[in-house]
Amino acid sequence: MTRRESTSGFSVVWVLVALLVLATIGFVGWKVASRKDTTTSPTPTSQTPPPAQSPPSSEPADPSEAGKYLVIKEWGVRFPLPAQLQGDVTYGLVTSSSSDVQTAWFEVGKIASLAGSNCKLAPTDVSGNSGRSGGIGVYATRRTTQASAQEERSAAFNVTYAGKWYYVGAPKGSCLTDQSKAQLESEAVGSLVSALRELKPIQQ
Repeated sequence: MTRRESTSGFSVVWVLVALLVLATIGFVGWKVASRKDTTTSPTPTSQTPPPAQSPPSSEPADPSEAGKYLVIKEWGVRFPLPAQLQGDVTYGLVTSSSSDVQTAWFEVGKIASLAGSNCKLAPTDVSGNSGRSGGIGVYATRRTTQASAQEERSAAFNVTYAGKWYYVGAPKGSCLTDQSKAQLESEAVGSLVSALRELKPIQQ
């Protein structure tokens, strides 16, 4: 009787040991599996959305290219200015009684601002014409018909674009009363006339 009870107690101990071993193995396996999941699962990456693209500007590009060119917008043309004249040249337009002729006159600020200068643009005093003329005396005339041979000879040069003739001329005299500044005026006139040789239509 005593031996049977002892055998039964021994069996219970082995069952408990087996259960304990299985529980330990299961716990270790669960820990390993859960650790593997945390190391292999991709970590969500924060994706920054691409910057919103602004719609294309409807404003036209600056044809003067920040002052590098003087634009005669009424004619749709421009010409490059030398560095010493950039930002310092303005123009006035005179329309003649003949509708096919218009003349642009140019003022150079540093010359117009000299004491005793008569180099500013002013309302034209020619009967039948309207607009501002004068300036430094350099001019560009636009015609829809070719000028006469005499008019062509009086111009420094001419260019033709899109059925229009452009005649460029230089002043016959000085617009300064102080001739000690004549060299400065002469340089400005020469630079402006040379620049006008590059008069071209604005590319659309």
